[in-house]
Amino acid sequence: KRYQEYIGQQFETEFLGETLQIAVIADKEIDPEYGSGAVGLTPAHASVDWEIARRHDLDLKQVIDENAEMMDAAGEFANLSVDKAREQIADKLKKDGLLEGEETATKNLGRAERTGAVIEHLPKKQWFVDVNAQFTIENSDLKNIDDGQEVTLKEIMQTAVGSGQISITPERFEKNYFHWIENLRDWCISRQIWYGHRIPVFYCQDKTYSACTEPIVSTVCGHSPPSAGPPPPRLWPASQMQNPLNQSLVPTLLNFIQPTSLSVVRILSSSGLRG
Repeated sequence: KRYQEYIGQQFETEFLGETLQIAVIADKEIDPEYGSGAVGLTPAHASVDWEIARRHDLDLKQVIDENAEMMDAAGEFANLSVDKAREQIADKLKKDGLLEGEETATKNLGRAERTGAVIEHLPKKQWFVDVNAQFTIENSDLKNIDDGQEVTLKEIMQTAVGSGQISITPERFEKNYFHWIENLRDWCISRQIWYGHRIPVFYCQDKTYSACTEPIVSTVCGHSPPSAGPPPPRLWPASQMQNPLNQSLVPTLLNFIQPTSLSVVRILSSSGLRG
C-alpha cells in the first residue's frame, strides 16, 4: 500500500553511467515498514532476489565472475573485487548526492568453511530431478505402493519411512525427516566441484550428447573432447566407464544400518533413498 500507485510501472534512470529500466513490483518477501520499504534486486547474486525475479519474470544480469570480481557489465567498476567495487560505488553515490544516509544492519552472510571468504551467489546451469513429477514404478517392494502405480519421489521417500520399512533411530527424529520431505524442493544433482563424479552429458555446437544413451567419442567434436564445463577436460574419459556396481547387489548393500547425524540426514540419507 505504501507504494501502491507505482506498482506495475517502469521508470528510466541513470545509475553509475548506465541507463536502467526499473520495474516496480510488490512481493511478500519485502517488509514495507523496514527502512524505505523499497529495495533493489540482484537476481543473479542473491537467492531471495532470484526467487522474487522468477515470480515476476524479471531479467537476470550477472555482474560478478568466478573470481569474485566485477564483470564488464559493471562498467567503470569492471575487474575490481566485489569489496573494492562496493566501496567505490558507495563513494560515488555520496559524491553525486544520491546517498541519503548510512546505518548499521545485521544480515546473514555465508562464508566458505575453509577460507572464511564471503560466498557470492552466481547463476549456473544445473541439472535437477523433479521430486513432484509422477512416474510409473514397475517393480515396487514398498508397502502401500503397488507395481505399475503412479508415484513421485517424495511419495516414495514418505512411504519408505512411514510404512516402517526404513526406521529412523531415535524415533523422535522422524518428525524432522517428514517435515523436510514435505517441504522438499527439486533435487540438484550437479555441482561445480574439482573432484567427484560428473554428469555424463556433453555439449557440442547445437547438440547435447548423453553418455547414458550413446557413446561419447573424440570424433563428436573433432579431435578434442566436447565441452562439459568444469572440472578440467582431462577427466572426461572417466565418464565413458560402465557402472561397475552390480545392480542385483543394491538391495543387499542397503540392508544395513546407516548411522548419520541430524545435520547430514538431508544430504547423505536422502541421496540413498532417492538414488
